[in-house]
Amino acid sequence: MRNGIYRVWYKNTEHGGSAIVIMADGRLIACDRTHKFLGSYCEHAGQLTATIEIVRHNLVRPRPEFPNLDTFHMDVCAITTGEAIKGIGTFPEQPGAALDLEFVWYSEV
Repeated sequence: MRNGIYRVWYKNTEHGGSAIVIMADGRLIACDRTHKFLGSYCEHAGQLTATIEIVRHNLVRPRPEFPNLDTFHMDVCAITTGEAIKGIGTFPEQPGAALDLEFVWYSEV
């Protein structure tokens, strides 16, 4: 996988959204209209794992695809293929909830 800017789409069975993620040298940072994301990842032999802290910055509108908490975490397990990443994100603070994730490389940083 390449360092750079990725477009990410996430969805559960009813709701979804998108964001731009910067991934470089094992660190990632992103923001969407309601949350900021900061975490780390490891990629080896086509497998990606990540742990991400998510903080809600828009307290007015909760998002149904995320836990209704101000701060929570997401663990990601994914497969990387060239410039694409597909996987699942789960929330330790909300067992049973998950998001389908799809990242596509967009640009160098």
